[in-house]
Amino acid sequence: MIYRFTHLSGTNAAHVDTVETLPVTLGRDDACQVRFDKFKDLAVSAQHAQITEISEGTFQISSLSRNGIIVNGVPCDTTAKLPNHATIQLGKDGPRLRFDVDVTIGGGVTKADVVKARTKKLVKNAVDAGRGPDTEERPVFTPQQLSSPSKSGMSKGMLVGIVVAALAAVGAVIAIVVR
Repeated sequence: MIYRFTHLSGTNAAHVDTVETLPVTLGRDDACQVRFDKFKDLAVSAQHAQITEISEGTFQISSLSRNGIIVNGVPCDTTAKLPNHATIQLGKDGPRLRFDVDVTIGGGVTKADVVKARTKKLVKNAVDAGRGPDTEERPVFTPQQLSSPSKSGMSKGMLVGIVVAALAAVGAVIAIVVR
């Protein structure tokens, strides 16, 4: 089998790591099969997580870090079942990657390669070609991206500033009147 790790975010975004043997270790250490930048991906530990096969075609990811892992949006502190096409995030604000398994026919050729050659169409996983993937990639938004301007076109910060300035002016007027 061929295990593909497509980096969805972080310094390796759009990069694909391919591994042919298990277990697979993910982290910043040079001994890891799936490596992250030592100086930029600081949410990733030296040896952050390990993927093993617990039975034929069933995989498990184990967190080796205090930062934890998130599998398909669900935080996991110890271990979790890892379906094909799963999204893995290393740490709360760490990089995300997608885990894909291709079954090899022989000579490094996958079933997806055979289907592509025969139909001239790319099929992500020929084993699952008859149905959709177990997971789908969902966008992740930061709080700054979610804060939208109000209907009048003012941001929340600008509105708070105007209210504070108005209250200060009212306080100054009251101070003058009281004297």
